Parts: sequence; structure tokens; C-alpha cells
Amino acid sequence: MLRVGQCQDLPIPTSQDISGTALSMFFIFFFLGIGSFMKEINKKLKIPFSPMLFVLGLFFGFYWDSLGIIGQSCKKVSEIEPIGVLLIFLPTLIYESGYNFDWHLFKRLFAQTAILAFPCVIILSTLLQLSVKVILNYGDDYFTWESAFMFGAMLSCTDTVAVLALLKESGAQKKFQSLIEGESLLNDGACVMLFQISYGIVRGRSASAFDVGSLFFTLCVGGTLIGLVFGMACVYWIKKIANDEILVLNITIVSAFLVYFISENVDFGVHISGVLGLVSLSLFMAAFGRSRISHEADHALREFWEYVVFASEVIIFILGGIIAGIRVFKDESEITQLDFYKMIALWWCLMGCRFISIALFYPWLKNLGYGLSWSQILVLTYGGLRGSIGIAFALIVAKDESLPTKWRDIILFHMSGIAVCTLVVNGTTLSLLIKLLGLSTQSDIREKIYSNFLTKLNEEIEYECKKNNELKYLKEADVEYVKTLSGYKVYQSDCNQIIDKLAKHEKAQKEIQMKNIHQPLMDEEEDQELDQNLLTEIRRIFLMALKGIYMEQFESNQCSPDTIILLTESANLDLDNDKEPMNSWEFLQSQFSERYINLLFYMKDKFLIGILARNHLFQYIYTIYDAVSVYIEAITILKEEASHYHFSQNLLLEIS
Repeated sequence: MLRVGQCQDLPIPTSQDISGTALSMFFIFFFLGIGSFMKEINKKLKIPFSPMLFVLGLFFGFYWDSLGIIGQSCKKVSEIEPIGVLLIFLPTLIYESGYNFDWHLFKRLFAQTAILAFPCVIILSTLLQLSVKVILNYGDDYFTWESAFMFGAMLSCTDTVAVLALLKESGAQKKFQSLIEGESLLNDGACVMLFQISYGIVRGRSASAFDVGSLFFTLCVGGTLIGLVFGMACVYWIKKIANDEILVLNITIVSAFLVYFISENVDFGVHISGVLGLVSLSLFMAAFGRSRISHEADHALREFWEYVVFASEVIIFILGGIIAGIRVFKDESEITQLDFYKMIALWWCLMGCRFISIALFYPWLKNLGYGLSWSQILVLTYGGLRGSIGIAFALIVAKDESLPTKWRDIILFHMSGIAVCTLVVNGTTLSLLIKLLGLSTQSDIREKIYSNFLTKLNEEIEYECKKNNELKYLKEADVEYVKTLSGYKVYQSDCNQIIDKLAKHEKAQKEIQMKNIHQPLMDEEEDQELDQNLLTEIRRIFLMALKGIYMEQFESNQCSPDTIILLTESANLDLDNDKEPMNSWEFLQSQFSERYINLLFYMKDKFLIGILARNHLFQYIYTIYDAVSVYIEAITILKEEASHYHFSQNLLLEIS
């Protein structure tokens, strides 16, 4: 054993003596703590989270040599292999996004998202190729035509994390959010494939149309198939598990990382896209896997993936900023002042080219899915943020010693600069643009309903506090403190703000209409339109509540997985047509055929096939009974709940 006096002679490790592994671990946990602090700032000041992280990363990257052990950890982690960035973060981010995607909305929006993610990306890459060569006037010593197209594919890649984080804060409409989310998911796959193809061409691979087309085909088909195979295996395994949240969680984690690793690294004789494998796996699980998972396991899954995505978001944006700060703005390079001006011009070219690539397909986009307006095209254009995935592509090129140094530096510089511009400028002003274009969900009718709900909630709090204060053992309780803990003052403040805002809107409308004294404040046609909008909003709330009751029934094991899928689909179809009366009963009737039942009855006594027919007949009739009984019970519960809010029977009939 050491004596006390000998402790003074022990060497104390400095930042230079700390191992790279220890520095990397310190980096992760230190910046996760910083991320928590930045999240609180985001809640208080409403500053977009992702741009804050990226700017913070730029600061740490630029001043790394003056920050001691923190700077050493930043420098060490900035040297990570770009492939490692993709391998660590892409499976997490893409799987979580796809798993939480509404399958019904994805089916409805698939044609639009496919157009935006594939033809639009190819055209955008071509337009950016022309911009680099013609508008920015880069010669062949910087960009050949092939390398300019590769750079265009890199710039076309939107950052899924940044886009989703901003959409949640922007208040955009749910259907439009889903369109952008779906486009971002497929966009990553398309851009990765274009980058792999063009990068191979730049390095001397055969560039014939047949070779490029066959490679694109195998990437798409191979990635999709391997994702579906893993998805079916996961669903089959999960069906066999009873009340084991840890095992279910482990299956989803392992499958996500294995799909990406196997697709990108195992030689099948053809190239396979790991990103499309992740997309198909996560969407398959969203459609067919979630209903097979118990409520407890699903809750554990959501909580786990939510935290993992938060941690990934923090690390990837801070890391992206650090890499940009060290490699572009700190280290010695051949970047000139003119290149800074060209980077700003490229940022404008990027937005212009993206607008053109989307506008070219407007005749089709407006008639598919839920349609698309010019205002939404502007938001799609402006909200195409670039981030760490694009920077990872640039780092792959920057570390390729076989390519010219000047070209590698300019690609990393422009990719980092565009990421800074889109995250800091576009990211911080996207919410304002959405509100200015009237694409926010906060309509006056919805605000009124929310205000009435808050008023009702505060009345309930006051009633309960007054009743409890009359009890013998609670007379000495601090009622005001109890109200504060229950959120009474916050609800009251929010309610007053909404009432003031609605009063200002109403006053402004009256002033406009009173300019012509002979014009009534609200004619009969406008009154009817208001009533219809109110009815539509109440019907939407009614249907969302109905979906909630379906899920409660499923979570309490009152219906089967097949039944919950069927009932949820019926409610989703009604939400798609929320201006019309509910059509759920007719939809359920259309899903079952009396002729098919008669056919099964006929086949149940036949040789060999009779066993299958009897089993299927039982399952078919059980599903009919299950769906009808749960539907009737859910409607009954919902009408009883609605009676507490004094809805008239006529209004309930109009809704349903």
C-alpha cells in the first residue's frame, strides 16, 4: 500500500496524456450535458435547437486550441472517419423517423414523396452542376463536369434531423409536415445513391448509361428487399414474445444497425443501399410491427428511441459545427476571399434550383396525395436544410488522397458554408415564413376551441381546490400553491393571450368591413362558411379522440392487432375527408364479404384444404365481431364524453 506522503509523487495526467478513447467518452457526455442546457434555452427563448447546436460547434471548433481538455476532445473526435459518422447516426435517425411515421399518411403521400425524392433530386443535382460551372465559373482545375454533378448530389441531400426538429417547432400542418418528413426520408436514400454512383465515376468507374442505370436499380431494389426481409423476421419474432420489453427493444436496435451494416459492407455481388434498407425496415415496422407490440413494450420503445434521437441530434450537429470550424475556418487551406462570395451565391443558387426542380413537377404534385400549393412549394424550397450528412459526404471526399487538394478543400468549404447558411438563416426564419404564408395549424377556430378547453380546465381546478379545502384535514392547505402546481396560472395566462389575439383579429376584420358602411359585418354566406369550418374542426377532434379510444381498447387487450389496424384505417379515411360525415361503418362493411364467408363454409369440410378453411373462417368471423363490437363501444364512450361538453344531439349527428 502507498503511504500518504507518496501520493505527492504520483504523475498527474495532462490533456496530452489522456487516451483517445477517454477523450471521446468525455466529448460525448460533456456535450450531452451542454445539449440539455441548450434545450432549456430553446424552451424559454424559442430559438431553434439545431442551429444553436451547430453555431456552438463552430465556436468550439474555431477555438479548440484554447479550450484545454475540451478542445483536445473536440480535435480528437473531429478526426473520426466520415463512414463512421454515417454508420453510427444514420440507422438511429432514419429508423426512428420511419417507425413513428403514420403509415396511412405515407401511403397517401407516397407518389408525391417519390417524385420529390427521386426525379426532383436528379434535376436539382443537374441544375447545381450547371450553377457551379456556369454561374460560379469554376474551371476544370476545381470542378470537372463529373465532379460538379457529384457536388450537386451532395448539396441536394437534406438533413433529416434538422428538418424534423424544425417542423416540430414551426407549427406547420400535420399533413404538410408528413410530406416534408417523407420527402426527407427518401431524399437521403436518393442522394446517397447518386453520390455513390457519381463518386465512383469521378474515381474512374465505367460511366455508360447501362452501368449507371443497373447500379441505381440494384441499389433501390436490393435495399428495399433486405429491409423487408429483416422487417418480416422482426415481426415474426416479436409475435412470439410475451411481456418482455427488453427483448423487443433489443430486436429493433439490432435489426436497424444490421440492415445498414450488411447492406453497405457485405458483398452480395451487387451494390445495395443501406439507407433504403433502413427506410423499408422502419416503415414495415410502422405498418405491421407496431400493432404486434404490447403497450408496455411500445412505450419503452418510444421512450428509448426518443432519447437516442435527442442524443444523436446533439452530437451530430455539434460535431458538424466542430468539423466545419476546424477543417474549413481554422486549418490552412487554399480558400480565397472570392470563394466566400461564391459560397453566398451558391446558397442562393441552391434555393433557386430547388424551387425550379419542384415547380417543374407542380402539375402532378398538385393532383396527388393531399395536393400541393405554391405557398407549400416555397416552404419546401426554403426548408431544405443541409447539415451533418452532407458534411460527412464532403469529409469522405476530403480524406481521399487520390483527389486534388484544391478540389477537396473547396468541396468541404462550400458544403460547410451551405450547412451554416441553411441552418442559421433558413432554420431560424422557417417558422416565420410558415406563419406569413398561412400554413400554421393555429386557425382562429382551433384557438377558440383550445381557449374554451383551458377555461373548462381551470374551472375544474377551482372546483376541486374549493371542495378539498372544505375537508377537515385539508383546511390548512395553501390553495394558491396547489393551483400553481396544477398549472392554473399558466393555463389562465395562455387563455388570456388567446382571447386578446382573437379580439384583435375580430377588430381588424370589422375595421376592414366597416370601410363600406353599407356592407354587413358578416353576410349569410360567410356565416355558413364559419359554421362549416367549426363543424369540420369539431369532427376532426372527434375522430382523433375516436382513434385514441381504439388504442386504449387495444392496449387493454380488448381487440386484436388486425382489428386495431382496420379501425385505425377507417378513422384515417374519415380524417382525409373531414368535411364530409363519417363513413367508418360503410368502410367496415366493405371489408367483409358474405360470399367469401359462404365459400369458406363450403370448403371447411373438404379434404386437406378443410383445416386451413376452418381456421381462416374462425379468424375471419372473429375479426368481424371484434371490429364491430369495438367500434360500437368506442362510439358509445365518445358520445358519453361529448355530452359532458354540452354538444347537442343534432351536432353529434352532423359529425357522425
